[in-house]
Amino acid sequence: MPPRLRIVLTSTAIGLVTVLLAGCGNPRTTPDVGVTAPRAPLTVEADGWSDVDVASVCLIVDAAGDLEPARTGVLPYEYVVALIEALSVDVVAGDCDAELTIDLRAELIGASYGPFCYEGHDLTATARLTAAGTPDLTVSFELYRDPPDTILETACTRDPQVPSAMWQGILTGDDEDHPGVLVQLLGDRARLARDITSDMHELGSRDFAGTAEGDPLAPWVLDTMAAALHAQERALRASTADAIDRLAGDLWRRNDEFLPLVPHLIWALAAEDAAEVETLGEMDDGKGDIPYIRARLGMALEEITNEEIPYRADLWWEWWQDQ
Repeated sequence: MPPRLRIVLTSTAIGLVTVLLAGCGNPRTTPDVGVTAPRAPLTVEADGWSDVDVASVCLIVDAAGDLEPARTGVLPYEYVVALIEALSVDVVAGDCDAELTIDLRAELIGASYGPFCYEGHDLTATARLTAAGTPDLTVSFELYRDPPDTILETACTRDPQVPSAMWQGILTGDDEDHPGVLVQLLGDRARLARDITSDMHELGSRDFAGTAEGDPLAPWVLDTMAAALHAQERALRASTADAIDRLAGDLWRRNDEFLPLVPHLIWALAAEDAAEVETLGEMDDGKGDIPYIRARLGMALEEITNEEIPYRADLWWEWWQDQ
């Protein structure tokens, strides 16, 4: 069984100032939602790692090849950082609890079929996790394909750039014969981090719900998602809410088990209230054209609770206090 990293989440509360606004004669405040990010320890199932707590990681990602950026310019280093931070672990330089080094090589191999087409590939990676007083953990990935003898005329890939889905698979792929190096190290934790940060949640949540080795709603899963809702990065809070929404939709018969996430979603919604006031000078009232982040949080709350309440933290917090 591949080892799993034990990472202790640090609880960092984002201070929310009380905001008083008058909208069409309807004053409201950003509530003081008294919840903090939970701790979600992860474990390495390997000799010598059972007592290791890691809250920070020194990260080196050496990636070679003509790699297509994912999303808005994201390449392997940024992709791994996002995954680690989705688990509320700090990526730091210098003093850290553990070091993660990834060496990734990806190349498309071409051949002439009349036109020159890149239908072969050579993909390799190694990942090494080290910490003081523990044995090194090293995993690897290798996938080679010669260009086929014949291809369909419409199948010709003329661009030698390695697609983002291909190099991401080297890191977080789920193929049983060729699992990604981070999946080998972290197992379901890597799958959950991938889903939290994915811009394709319509696939990710279902994949995680279907491939989790244990219970997809185990306490560590809920704690990890709750902690991500307290991230300083607003986009990560929105992406986490989207993942929760999709997973709750997939597992709708177990919606009661999602209820512990409700106060954390409301906390994130209150943080969004404060962020909107700081950046825009006003707070959206949760009606009409709802800003993207607010919509993601509100939709997750609706999916879990089956309640239809405007996407305002004050109204949701008042409702939650009555439960």
